[in-house]
Amino acid sequence: MPWNPLASTDTGWIRRWSRRREATRLATE
Repeated sequence: MPWNPLASTDTGWIRRWSRRREATRLATE
């Protein structure tokens, strides 16, 4: 099945994850 039903939610999850990762990177620098 090429279509991933979680694709739409993955977008929001990746945004939150990348944003948290960015915050963590800035905090550790």
